[in-house]
Amino acid sequence: MRAIVEELQARGPGADEFERAKSIAAGQRVLAFEETTAVAIHAALQSVLFGTLVDRDRLIRALDDVTIDDVAQIAGGVSGAPSVACVGPHAAADFDSESPQVPSVPERSSRDRTSSSTASRT
Repeated sequence: MRAIVEELQARGPGADEFERAKSIAAGQRVLAFEETTAVAIHAALQSVLFGTLVDRDRLIRALDDVTIDDVAQIAGGVSGAPSVACVGPHAAADFDSESPQVPSVPERSSRDRTSSSTASRT
């Protein structure tokens, strides 16, 4: 990922690469809005994040308005320091070592798995 960003910072995206990526993003967005679940998720996220609904046609127009210079400018503003986001009950100390340890999850016995799957069917 770092190599890709460094390449974008150095030379910017190629015109063909940019048009292809833009077409794929717009196509995926249009197709996603064909599913009612995706429309509902989009509406919920827009309401929670922005306090209002962003019209899907406006969103697609915004994708169409992105220029190759916009992408080059954003790539130029990405710092070289990697970032990691983590959700869960963690403390900063969990990530201080050179080789962070993944917390282990206790094994459930086969009897526990059978009991919980049987209970969920009843």
